[in-house]
Amino acid sequence: MNVKTQKVNYRDKSFIKDVFRKSLPLIIGTIISGLIGIVDSTMVGLFQSANSGELAAISLASKYVTIINIFVTALISTVAFLVMQYVGKKDNVKTKEVMKFLIVCSTILISIMILIGWFLVDDIMRFFQGENYGDPSTRNGVAQDYLKISMFTMFPIALVSIYLNGLVAFGKQKIMMPIVLASIAINALFNYLFYKVFNFGVNGIAYSTLLAECLSFVAILIWTLKNQDTREYLIFNIFLIFKIDITIVKLAFKKSSMAMQVILWNMINLGLRVIWSRWYGDEANEVLAIVNPVIAIFYGALDGVSTTKGYYVGKNIGKGDKQQAFINDKRINMYVFIVATVEGLILAAISYPVTMIWSSVDETLLKEATWSMIAVGFTYPIAAVSKTLLGSFKVAGMGKTIILSNGLFALFFEFLIPLALFFIHIYTKELNSLEFWHMFLISRCIKIVKLPPTLYFWRKKKWLNASI
Repeated sequence: MNVKTQKVNYRDKSFIKDVFRKSLPLIIGTIISGLIGIVDSTMVGLFQSANSGELAAISLASKYVTIINIFVTALISTVAFLVMQYVGKKDNVKTKEVMKFLIVCSTILISIMILIGWFLVDDIMRFFQGENYGDPSTRNGVAQDYLKISMFTMFPIALVSIYLNGLVAFGKQKIMMPIVLASIAINALFNYLFYKVFNFGVNGIAYSTLLAECLSFVAILIWTLKNQDTREYLIFNIFLIFKIDITIVKLAFKKSSMAMQVILWNMINLGLRVIWSRWYGDEANEVLAIVNPVIAIFYGALDGVSTTKGYYVGKNIGKGDKQQAFINDKRINMYVFIVATVEGLILAAISYPVTMIWSSVDETLLKEATWSMIAVGFTYPIAAVSKTLLGSFKVAGMGKTIILSNGLFALFFEFLIPLALFFIHIYTKELNSLEFWHMFLISRCIKIVKLPPTLYFWRKKKWLNASI
């Protein structure tokens, strides 16, 4: 189907109001949810003893949790877009089948990954740290113990993600805001109790996060059950959970490229963190423990707008209205760019005072964290545009296109250049003066090369013809 290019009214006040009315709860909810990570690392940064390696341990252990999250996210992305389209078709039977498929497969996947992580924990730490294995975080066994607990948070996190996809399809994402507000309060309270009062150390941080995530899922489930629309589409007979419509399984295999693009892209990001960890050891992990939660908040705000794209564009595609889908997509892309530009400037401006929260961290590492956040701030708008264009492909289930535009270019530039520098450092020792934030800046700047191919595929408009 040819979609004619027509002038788009970006100043449609009613549309702008509706987009931000639906996305604001997600933006605020995701930001507040991201504060859980900051609360965790701040608590440790304030109270950790010298050379305990606790702050670095959080970052180091999170690398394996990230691997679990990569595969779970890949699984969810494989068919989650079907929820939007089936809701658009008003097919509650198929919607329930998708929900069952996601819950069963994610539970099995997480269980397998936990078993691997539990019994091979030392090997995993050695792989991440390389010759730096023996830094305080691993020498004291802090990272290993923290990992064994934090892996279990993936169960409630996956369930929350699955049901949030369903709620977004109905425009019911407002529930996320009060839930995460309660969650962060519970997490902060039990962080203090478990870490400081009961002396559980960094393990107490993991326990409190697990408790907060479990309560979040229970709250979302209760709300889904109480709402007639969401109950009819998203709740199924638990005794029939393993009886899954074979057509959904076939669609999952058909759309497996969606999973592959998520795995490829996230493995590239993880690979970068492994390079940094093997090069700089606890130094990099401690900086990342400060930087990553802050970055997650800003990307979360962006996700709030781009996720709303699934509500508008996904439904338009499901109804067969490709022209309106394209118009709404262009509008939301522009709004994302505006939001991201403002966010980037704010992040660059507050980067120094924000790092002062981690008062027990060495001043040199705080400087590295500051420059790293500034690098994110100034490169953020370009990365955001690329991300929201990829969101268009995800809504339509165009995994192969995402692999080409986001995976291969990221592999050749964003990953291979830092990898080449790492090997030069290993074999020549000529890059010893290269600070961590220099490497971080390099990886951020070459993200820009992904934008041109992504924009090219988006302008071709083939993604508009992909629907169930």
